[in-house]
Amino acid sequence: MNSLQLSSAPWRTADMAALRARAGGVARYRPFGQAPDRAAPPDDRDTDFLALLKAFRRSGGLATGDEIAARQASGGVLQLARWIHGREVLNFGWRGRIWLPVFQFERIGLVLCDAPSRVVGELAPVLDGWELANWFTAPHAALDDRSPLDMLPDDPGRVIDAARSSRFLHRG
Repeated sequence: MNSLQLSSAPWRTADMAALRARAGGVARYRPFGQAPDRAAPPDDRDTDFLALLKAFRRSGGLATGDEIAARQASGGVLQLARWIHGREVLNFGWRGRIWLPVFQFERIGLVLCDAPSRVVGELAPVLDGWELANWFTAPHAALDDRSPLDMLPDDPGRVIDAARSSRFLHRG
């Protein structure tokens, strides 16, 4: 018997716990004979990622850390790692990769744009990467119900102020 195939009722708690442990903490049961991942519904993170992919498309899209680092001839990986570790760039993990919105970098080379970096600096202490990405794409009352992503090119100071206000609200 396949180590992930259950012998009897797959919905029993004990069986699901064992399955979850074998699958790295996530239940990945599929009925015997079902092709892998074809009929499985996307999980919430997949749906969230697709929404972010769509939202960031108009500002340059999303790229993996490897793709961003490849834009710099030398030292790209190290510099990007410093920025990620120091929470100076907006990034989030999905399916084992680090993803970054491209709008926060200059078009040529691996150079951070000032305004997005300042916004990330305001919010990184209180939001994780996914929350921060969603903050950039959601309408904000302080920005006349425009998203920070849309407002950033027109009025970066106002977006930075909105980020500062959001930081204080999240801290309580």
